[in-house]
Amino acid sequence: MSTWKNAPQIHICLDGQNRTLTDKVAGLEEERMFAWFDGACEPVNPGGTASFGVIVKGENGTVLLREHGVVGKGKAMSNNVAEYAGVLHVLKYLSSRPPGRVMIHGDSNLVINQLSGKWRVRKGLYLAIAVKTTALLAHLRGLGWQISFCWIPREQNEECDALSKKIGNTPDSMERFK
Repeated sequence: MSTWKNAPQIHICLDGQNRTLTDKVAGLEEERMFAWFDGACEPVNPGGTASFGVIVKGENGTVLLREHGVVGKGKAMSNNVAEYAGVLHVLKYLSSRPPGRVMIHGDSNLVINQLSGKWRVRKGLYLAIAVKTTALLAHLRGLGWQISFCWIPREQNEECDALSKKIGNTPDSMERFK
């Protein structure tokens, strides 16, 4: 198990278990959270209906956020757009809270590696939302947030996967991402 202080930017969490953290900052406990995201574009990718699912929990396992939404429909939508919309939703939630530490889990190699700085953002339908997400990530880190990313296998992201596919009677939430 790694500690936050010595943790690299990207973690491979094959066991899918949350870590209990004990670091203190200035003698005060920092808020520690764990987040998961997923996205889907169905019935076709690209060009279908893009949607996301997210969960944020406190260190004690309390669910702080559990939401899903539709990003949009049509030729500008893809699975990668949906995945980025999920992580952007998590970051927007964090922006409403005092700085702390969060480990964000996802099964998208593209999103995890790009937000960890391992891969560059180049081109694709997701480019605009990726730029917006990386800008918010940088802003949050500037405020003192310690944000790490962890790739997990799809089997360990089933709850967010189910949320991301729960698009019936969900209002279009694309306005959140403009």
